[in-house]
Amino acid sequence: MGISLSVLKVTDDHIRRFDESPNLLEALLVETIAHGSSGRCYLADYWDGLDFLLTEGQAKPELPLCALKRGDVTYVGISDPTHAIFSTTTQALARALSLLDESTLRARFDPQRMLNVGGDGRVVYPGRLWAFPDLAEATFRELMFYFSRLRDFTAQASEEKKGLLFNRYEDW
Repeated sequence: MGISLSVLKVTDDHIRRFDESPNLLEALLVETIAHGSSGRCYLADYWDGLDFLLTEGQAKPELPLCALKRGDVTYVGISDPTHAIFSTTTQALARALSLLDESTLRARFDPQRMLNVGGDGRVVYPGRLWAFPDLAEATFRELMFYFSRLRDFTAQASEEKKGLLFNRYEDW
């Protein structure tokens, strides 16, 4: 059990419509995420670690690389934190992800810092992943698995000229 993140491809029209009608968004999330649809990019509870690698742990990072936590639109009135990026931001994210390689991300991987980002006691979720130095290599390999999944999914959405919808939820 943990807080997972799933990413879905959506059109810009859907992004706008969801803002006006949260019921449509909630129905999509239930159908796609709760019922395990294959049309999503599941990042499990590694999403915050990926965000740390993508944004280098910056306190106020800019789009597109902070898209796992912040988007062009944030939805209110639904059960789980959800936001979206339009197709142009998805294209920028796809380009940015394509420029990142494993050696760059390995240099950013700092389990000790992830346990106390910015020195203010904020821990990259879930802290249990970063707390065991003996497991650092295995944890980094898992992060790379989810990074590759995100990069490929985002590239596909970019080619399809779609936006992305990000939903965090408690995973049972």
